[in-house]
Amino acid sequence: MGCLDPGYKQLPVASGKPSKRYKNQRVKRRDIIMIKKFLIILCAVLLTSSCSLYRVNFEEVTDNYYTPKTPEEVQVVEQLTQPHEIIGYITVNTERNQEMEDILYRMKTEAAKLGGDAITNIQTNASGSWKKIPAQKFIGNAYVRANYSATVVAFPQ
Repeated sequence: MGCLDPGYKQLPVASGKPSKRYKNQRVKRRDIIMIKKFLIILCAVLLTSSCSLYRVNFEEVTDNYYTPKTPEEVQVVEQLTQPHEIIGYITVNTERNQEMEDILYRMKTEAAKLGGDAITNIQTNASGSWKKIPAQKFIGNAYVRANYSATVVAFPQ
């Protein structure tokens, strides 16, 4: 009787047991299969995790401490009418085709961590080498990535 493994060959042996040499070859073959599976999984993980849709930067401009909040507590304000302190600037670098709601949520999340009450002065622009890419017919949008920036403010208690 043979084994179901297609790479397994029944060797004629006098004692009825395969030789040590044959067992070592089978172990090596199993190890090679395991290594291949590991490499495939590793490549899949690296390929999916190396691409980032968002990169968030924050520049703090105050020495005052503000308690962190939840993103839902942070407001998006077009024009400030009440007294405030600028505590920093947020920049989100992302792909151009992202929804503005998602970008605002990222900004509000970062502002909440820093204790901001609101974000204002939201601006967008293409950045760096992406700005130099000429318009392509198949892309439709000349700039692949863009920076969205906002000012983080806190209201006095």
